[in-house]
Amino acid sequence: MESISDMYQGPDPEERLITRPNRVAIILGSKLPTTPPKALEDTLRFFSPLGIRVLAASSLQEQEKMDSSRLYDFDVVGLIGAPREFSFLRSFRPRSEGPIVLAFAPKTQFGFSKRYLRISDAVVLCESSRNDWFSEISNVIFHFFESLVVPSLLNIDIADVKNIARGIGLAFNESDDLPTGIISRLPDSCLVARSALLHFSCAEEVKLREIYSISKTIAMKQGVELTETDLQTDKDAMKLIRRVNVKMGIRIREGLRSAVESRLQPQVETGRISMTAILFGI
Repeated sequence: MESISDMYQGPDPEERLITRPNRVAIILGSKLPTTPPKALEDTLRFFSPLGIRVLAASSLQEQEKMDSSRLYDFDVVGLIGAPREFSFLRSFRPRSEGPIVLAFAPKTQFGFSKRYLRISDAVVLCESSRNDWFSEISNVIFHFFESLVVPSLLNIDIADVKNIARGIGLAFNESDDLPTGIISRLPDSCLVARSALLHFSCAEEVKLREIYSISKTIAMKQGVELTETDLQTDKDAMKLIRRVNVKMGIRIREGLRSAVESRLQPQVETGRISMTAILFGI
């Protein structure tokens, strides 16, 4: 299957990473923010060291009968683009078979969530602060897929994704030198989430207890003080009391940031601890 990644020769041999056997691909639509060709090429290089295939939605749609079945070669497929660009996926597989399909979009496209769910198992709405949301969403995808394909201190498994990634998810990233800084900025959505996939990218000297303090805060819903207005009904109370099912990956950065991540955003991570979180069941 021809991929967009064939636009260039790929990363230098010293930038290639040893990867897990999990098979991951990204299908890229054409309905993206205006992105200079050099930025797009850098983004492809950004994913290539992880062994992630980048495929064109238009190419798959033109050769639907021949190519879409090849998606069974992958365990997880990420979509970036408008829902209508992936309509061909609705007929290529039963929902119980094939890869886990996750659509990634800016939070501003919440109104299109139902359309994304017609062609994917889940839609992940990402916080974005700029009109050029492509690079910010790519950053979320990178950290999420990194935990799936790169052997790390702790990994998220395909089974975890299959069990948790359903419906609408909200993604955000927080970075700080101290875990208390990240905890203080956790969004209110952490209070009502039922499950979460967390990926931590850490400096080498970060202690496990620092990571666990953040994940425990999310799991136990201790990050925000509750007021009486939060508990108006028994149903509200059960939502707030129920623990969050948390699965997490922990990656020690080593040389990965300088070799790969800086190509997309020079300051992807500004603190000792960076957490990319995807909350489901909100």
